[in-house]
Amino acid sequence: FGTFSLQAKKAGFKVDVIEMDKRCCEFLSKSVGVNAVNSNCPEQAIDDLEKHDVIALWHNIEHLPNPWAFLKEAAKNLNPGGVLLIAAPNPSSFGFRVLGPLWPHVDAPRHLNLIPVQLLTKYLNSFGLELVMMTTKDKGARSWNRFGWQRFLMNYFSSKIGQMVAFIVGGILSLPLALWEFKGANGSAYTVIYQKKSA
Repeated sequence: FGTFSLQAKKAGFKVDVIEMDKRCCEFLSKSVGVNAVNSNCPEQAIDDLEKHDVIALWHNIEHLPNPWAFLKEAAKNLNPGGVLLIAAPNPSSFGFRVLGPLWPHVDAPRHLNLIPVQLLTKYLNSFGLELVMMTTKDKGARSWNRFGWQRFLMNYFSSKIGQMVAFIVGGILSLPLALWEFKGANGSAYTVIYQKKSA
C-alpha cells in the first residue's frame, strides 16, 4: 500500500491521499509521510483540499459508490492545465465480451461499477477536460489480461493442485489470446489521461 504515493512524493509532488480505510490512512501518514484524509465520501474530501496539478485514480474508481460525483469534484479541483489520470477495468475488453459476468474483473461486490472510456470521456468533456492519452496495452493492462484468464480457470478448482494447474494453463492460454487483446482497445484495463483546458 502507498507505493504510488511514495513514488509521487519522491518525484517532488506534494501528495494528498483520500482513503476509506482508517488503518491505511495511518500507515500512509506515518510510514509514507503523505497527507492522508480518511473519508467515506471522497467527493466531499477532495472538495475540502487545495487545488491539484495531478489527480490519479489508480484502480479505485470502480470501487466508488458515486464515481460521477467524485469525477465532477476532481475536475473542479484541478488547476488549469492539470491532468487527471485514471486506470480501471475495461468493460469494452475482449475478456469481458467473451466471459461476460464470469470475467474476473467484474469482481462484484468489490467493484461497484465498470465505466467505458467513451462514457467517461463524454462526462469529463462537460467539465473542460480533454482526453490526451488512452491505452489498454501498458504493462499493468498486460498483467491484468493474464490475471483474468488465470483467475477465470482457477475459480473452477478448490484444491491447491487444481488452482496451480489452472494458474499455469491460464498463463499459457493468455499468450495467444493477447493477439486479440492487443488489437484496438481490447485489453482488460485502460489507462487514460485527461487534461483540463487552460484558463
